[in-house]
Amino acid sequence: MTAEPEFKCIPRHEPWSIEKVGRGLHSSGMDDLKQHLARALRTARIRKGLTQEAVAEKVGVTTETISNTERAQSLLTLDVFLRLVDLLDIELTKLIGVPPAARRTTPKRGRLESELVRLGEEMTDLELELLIRIGKLLRGNLRS
Repeated sequence: MTAEPEFKCIPRHEPWSIEKVGRGLHSSGMDDLKQHLARALRTARIRKGLTQEAVAEKVGVTTETISNTERAQSLLTLDVFLRLVDLLDIELTKLIGVPPAARRTTPKRGRLESELVRLGEEMTDLELELLIRIGKLLRGNLRS
């Protein structure tokens, strides 16, 4: 069994580029990226119990597009990729191995995060699901 490729974001002259650790994402590196994403997306789809047809319908592409992506034959457009990641509940930073953006951790933020974890532990699954949906709505509205 071969080790999963490790990816990280590295600033360059252009805004940001994904590079394979140890060597740049040039021809064979791009193939490695396609293979990595193909395996991860297929695994997540199967884990969710979805067919390629169901996924294609939900993200608005053809079944052939999903199949080609899962076989590392092509990459999705960014908007389709983001819809697919959302549908499959994949955390993007974990998918490509990018650490979350650095943020200042303040004592207040630490207390709030701890309180949120404690609250989540006390909630039913339904309550927790509703809280997550509310959080996603707030993030979406604040970024618009």
